[in-house]
Amino acid sequence: IPWADKVAFFGKRAEELDFTLFFYTDSKGMCKNITESADSFDVSENEYFKQAMQGKVYTSKIRNDALDGSKIVIVAAPLYRNGQIDGVFAGVKSTKFLSDICAKFKWQNSGILAVYDEDTTLIGHTNKDLVAKGLNILEKSNDKDYKEVAEFFANDVKTKASGVGEYYFLGNDK
Repeated sequence: IPWADKVAFFGKRAEELDFTLFFYTDSKGMCKNITESADSFDVSENEYFKQAMQGKVYTSKIRNDALDGSKIVIVAAPLYRNGQIDGVFAGVKSTKFLSDICAKFKWQNSGILAVYDEDTTLIGHTNKDLVAKGLNILEKSNDKDYKEVAEFFANDVKTKASGVGEYYFLGNDK
C-alpha cells in the first residue's frame, strides 16, 4: 500500500476518533509517525512501549507533547505480525477532551468538575488556562487564592472516596 494511502486512511481515522495522529514502532522501539513527514524517533524507554510489547493495551500518564508542549496521552497496543508481537501501534490524544467534559458539567449554582492527576496537577477544568499552566493545587497551598481549595483537596479529596465538597476558589464559592 502506498505511504500516501496509509497517511490518508489513518489521518481520517485519527480525526474521526479525536486523536492527533497515529504511529507505529518496530520491536526495538524505533517509531514512525503515520503522517506525510513520517517523522521517526526512539520510544523504547517509554512505559507505553514497554507495556504494549508485553501484550498489554496501555494508556500513558499525561505528558507534554515533544512537538508543541501541549498535554497529551498516548494509547498503545501490541502490533502483531504472524502471530507474534512485532512492535507497537499507538495514538496521540490531546487531553483537551477532559476539559470539554468539565465544561459541560454543572452542579447547583457554582459547582464545577475538575480532574487532577495522581500528583495533584490539574488536567481537566472549565478554565483551560489553568490546565495549560499545569496548576498543582497542593503546590499553591500558601497562595491566598488557592489556600481553601488546597486544604479541601488535602483533607477531603486525597483522604476520602469522594471528592465532593464546598470551598472557595478564585473568588467564587464552589
